[in-house]
Amino acid sequence: MTTISREIEINVSKESVWNAIAKFRDIYHACPGVLTSHVTSEQQDGVGATRHCEFAMMGASAEEKVTAWKEGESLSIEVYEFYKLPGIKSMSNDFKVRSENGKTIVLVL
Repeated sequence: MTTISREIEINVSKESVWNAIAKFRDIYHACPGVLTSHVTSEQQDGVGATRHCEFAMMGASAEEKVTAWKEGESLSIEVYEFYKLPGIKSMSNDFKVRSENGKTIVLVL
């Protein structure tokens, strides 16, 4: 399995960054590769919430669910169904937010 990680430094408060990441239904606002997204479960956020995403490449889409949620600090998402994404068998993302020297650091795994 391939693992890609990236650490991003943002000059806004940790709370502002968390609020953007925690808007599970609105990932398309923060990720240019996602054309649209919407929640597919009654639960809007937190563990168990699910969403559908339409991607900019190849007309691909996916179904995702939240598998871990630590309010204000981290969340994990598992992609459990893929459409038009050949060769991808599994995918997950972990987002961790922390303050450091007056800036916010987001670790994406």
